[in-house]
Amino acid sequence: MELDALDFPAILLAEDFSVLHLNPPARQTAPALEHQPLAVRELLGAQPGLTALLRAGQPVSLPLLSDGFNARPQTLSIFPRQEGYWGAISVCREPSVLAPNLTARLREPISEIFATLPLLAKQIEPGQDPAILLQLNRYCYRMLRDTSLLSQLSRISCSLFAQGEICDLFALTDSVCHAAQELLLPGQPPLIWNPAEHLELPVRCSGDLLATMLGALISNALRFTRDDNRIEVSLTALAGRALLRVRDQGTGIRPEVLPHIFAPFFSADPYQSGAPAPGCGLGLAFVQALAGRMGGTVSVESVFGEGSLFAVTLPLADPAQSAVLRSATSDYLLNRYSPIFLQLADFCRLPDPC
Repeated sequence: MELDALDFPAILLAEDFSVLHLNPPARQTAPALEHQPLAVRELLGAQPGLTALLRAGQPVSLPLLSDGFNARPQTLSIFPRQEGYWGAISVCREPSVLAPNLTARLREPISEIFATLPLLAKQIEPGQDPAILLQLNRYCYRMLRDTSLLSQLSRISCSLFAQGEICDLFALTDSVCHAAQELLLPGQPPLIWNPAEHLELPVRCSGDLLATMLGALISNALRFTRDDNRIEVSLTALAGRALLRVRDQGTGIRPEVLPHIFAPFFSADPYQSGAPAPGCGLGLAFVQALAGRMGGTVSVESVFGEGSLFAVTLPLADPAQSAVLRSATSDYLLNRYSPIFLQLADFCRLPDPC
């Protein structure tokens, strides 16, 4: 069979999305598929939008059979073929256990630079353009963002992760979105967050990690938007789960890129123009890793040239087990190193370096 000649994990799917064949690398990477031929069909059945895209000839990508705690995250990308479909499985690389120690050491010089900025500001004469100082401030936030993401991603992947307190995901999303709406620079696409009703969605996770997840999704959408586009954030309750969605009307994702977007350090220029690819390639890897560790999922629907929809499902916690922590917009605006300033460093008004 032609798939057997491929050196990466690949599977063959029937018209009804049942698994027909796994090549040797796929049997090693995802052995459960061989014994559960309807698993992919069931995953797609839970997300009708993905099935519709496949029927229309568009490829899709979704997390594959990860238990969230013991397995490294896997992504299945499905492509239409003349008869039926075929899929490629990618496994996210696990960061080195040295990453937390490395990022801890990097934080020290970054902190020193931050401390030096007010001193530099005093050297600016009245009437001088402070643009260089502001640019240096933004670079510092970018470095702090990247080191923080690398440290958190490494801890999540290396079993150094504790889910912590129970947070109200609805209150947190409301606060994050209002903070982002207030901070986005002029010319950025509007961020739309208009919940139809107030919900209480308790999830067991640190509020800072959840805010980083949402900030990373919003930042990713901002990187690939175009003029007159907008970004929509929505949150709904499912059976025992919360469904968070971030939709943009940007460039979309090229089909050949879809299998790789959750891999750490992967970043691609959407138009293959030769320009430097935006981002450091850690945001989406963090989103998938955190959702997986919480027992949730991440999926993406994208049409190149039209935009993308990222959907995260997270299991709801029993609020009776513990007090539910809530957040306010001021929590993110008053803390100059909050996840909002870090994740949106390229697109928002940053605290004055003076």
